[in-house]
This record gives sequence, structure tokens and C-alpha cells, in this order.
Amino acid sequence: MNVIKIGGSTLRTAEDFERLAERLAAHHPPPAVVVVSALPMVTRQLEQAARLAEQRRLPEALEVLGRIVRHHEELAGVVLSDSAIRQALAMLAGELQQRTERLLRGVSLTGELTPRTLDRIVSVGEKLALHLLHHALSQRGLSVATLPASELIVTDATFGNAAPLEDAIAERVRQRLLPAFDRADYILTEGFVGATLEGETTTMGKESSTLTAALLARQISARELVLYTPVPGIFTADPIEVASARRIDHLHYDDAERLARAGLKLLFPTMIAPLRAATSRLRITALDASSNEGTQIDAEQEDGDSPFVVMCDVLECVQLARSEKTHLLEHPPSRTIVSAVEFGGNAFLVGEPGALSGYRHHASVHQCQYVRVWARWKAQSRRSDLVRHVAEIAGIEVMAVSFTERDVLACAITSSSAPVLPALHEVLLRLLE
Repeated sequence: MNVIKIGGSTLRTAEDFERLAERLAAHHPPPAVVVVSALPMVTRQLEQAARLAEQRRLPEALEVLGRIVRHHEELAGVVLSDSAIRQALAMLAGELQQRTERLLRGVSLTGELTPRTLDRIVSVGEKLALHLLHHALSQRGLSVATLPASELIVTDATFGNAAPLEDAIAERVRQRLLPAFDRADYILTEGFVGATLEGETTTMGKESSTLTAALLARQISARELVLYTPVPGIFTADPIEVASARRIDHLHYDDAERLARAGLKLLFPTMIAPLRAATSRLRITALDASSNEGTQIDAEQEDGDSPFVVMCDVLECVQLARSEKTHLLEHPPSRTIVSAVEFGGNAFLVGEPGALSGYRHHASVHQCQYVRVWARWKAQSRRSDLVRHVAEIAGIEVMAVSFTERDVLACAITSSSAPVLPALHEVLLRLLE
């Protein structure tokens, strides 16, 4: 039994849905679990609607919600040929829209958006994608059934960043997931979403759909978890930005965990531990890739130097002086801080746009580039060269370097807006020659 996680960004056209159905039939024999994410930008747009409602800009919030629902209906019109099925999906979408409208009206009335309410709003994107995919696969002849993630993924009540309760998940898998295969070959569920023991909707953090898939892979002792993404694997840099980026064919669990915690977007920071516990192989590939293309992650060790990954994100940064640092870091106003680096008694915080707004009373928040370079290089000379090249990035404000026996990770914050990835990637490629 395997788990397949399909990212919403890979399902943009009717051809994508067709290709997924073909992949499942040809390469993923039943029984199998399929975890689906919201369609591209939908989660962010739902959060935008919630924030607009909080500002009492209800008509704008409702317009954003309406655009989301219309987008799903338009895609259904292309993907689904049966008018009766399209109508049933439209009715479901309408019910979800009405339910979400009531939440937005309540937020607008009070001017307060609690983490609990925000989770209920943003989880709608996964529900819409789940039912669209269910009908699309069923129409293409696959035996599929849906099982809501709220019935499988049990979490604590830390809304917005909920922690999974694995013992409770194991019980739900035994009681609800495994028996569901008596009625279908493929069981579909949402990523990202969970629920407390009391049934309150939660989410486990942005991009946590891969964590959902890993948790289920562990509980069913899956041989393999396959992530379908827009690119066929992990590359030495984002191949969209860097033409010379090379795919990495294999990584050890340790490498993947280090990369995940450094912010590699294909991996969620805590997803590797469940896979390691079940010795489940992780394969990252694309729907249009050949069957042997992609990156494989497992327990097999490799000798020698070779892989490196360069990552860069445009974020916001704030520098806190020694006198302000202790209290603010103990009582942060936001849980969406990406990283904290201490240097010379000061703290540099990096976060998603808007995440550092609570610090504006204490320091200036400015845009930055957050650069990370990971390399499985043991040779000291290569490690030193890597650190030197990162230190030479224009406009660098601070950097931190950590070494293990196996690898090196250098992180830097730069105020420069000049592209960093292409030149840094070329330098590192030359170090391997």
C-alpha cells in the first residue's frame, strides 16, 4: 500500500487531471491513499478574504471568495464532461461558499479574526479541491472514495500550527481509513487540515500537506510516498530561476531533514521523521516525468561529496538590539517567523511579508533576501570555499554557518535586491569540477 500526494499546483488543466488518472492506473496499483492540496493561490486568497473581513471590508472579502468558487466551477466545466456531476459539484461548492460567507460576516461584525476561525476559512480550499479531484478520477473510471482529513488527522488545539497526535491518528486509520478500502480502490483525503479530538477544524501550518501524507504513510506502513510536484525532483537550485540547475537523484533521510528545516519548499520540516520511522521511501517527481525521473529519499547512505542546494526567498527582516531581544523572542507577536539568527548580541528575525508587523514598534522592518546553501561536503577546503562565497554576497547583513560531520549549512540575510541564485549556483558548480 502506498501514499500519493498531489500538489494543487500540478492540477491546472484537464490534461493534468487526465495525466494523474493515467499515472494512478499505470504506476500506483490499489489500494492507495491520495492526499490533495488546494488549487494554486487558493489558500492565500482565502486568508486574504479573512483579513479583509477583519478590516470590516466585507464586500471585498465576499468578492474574493466568489472568485475562488467561480474558478473551481470553471475548471470543473473543463475537467468534467457529465453535466449532472458538474451540477452536484456546483451545489457542494455553493454550500461551502455559504458556510464561509457566514464566517466572514461574523468576522466583519466583530472586527476580530481568531486563529480558530481562520483555520475554518482557509481549510475550504482543500475541500473544494478534494471533491473536484474525486469526481474527475471517478469519471475516468477509477474506483475512488473520499474520507475527510478531519476524520483522520487528529491534532492539538494550536490553531494555525497544530501538532499531530500520532496515537490518535493511528486509531483513526485502523477504524476509518483501512475499512474504507472495502468500498473503493483509492481513498482521497485533504492535506494541511486536521481536527482536535473535539472535532474543531485545525491546520498544521502552511505547505503542511506533505506532512499529512507522511503521517498516513507511517500509519499504513507504506512502501513509498510519492509527491507529484511541478518539477521532477529536488534540484541544486530552483530550475525555473537557474537554467543550469541539476536534479539530485538520491538523498538520505538526514539530508532531506536538514534541507526541510532550512526551508526547502518541497519538504515540510517535520515530515521526514514519520517516513524514517516506517522506513517508507519518498519519491519526488512530476506528472509528465518518465517513471525513473525524480529524487528518491530513503535510508541508504552514500559516500563522497556531491549534492548541494541553493535556496533564496524574498522576505522581511528586523534587527532587534540586545535590550529588546529577550522579551520579544520569548513573547513573539507572530508564529510565522521563518528564522532567527543571533549575532553580536543582536537578533535578526526573518519572516513572511507581514509576519513581523508586531515588531514595528521596536525596530525597522525591511525587505531582504534570505539565502541558504546546504552541501553534503566533507572536504574542509570545499566547506571553506562555500562559506567564503556566501560571505561575499552583496549587501550581506548577517550570516550563520553550521557544520556536522556529514554536511554544511550557511544562511545569510542580504538587503540587496540583486538576484543571488544564478551567480552563487555557478560558483558552487565550479567547486565540484
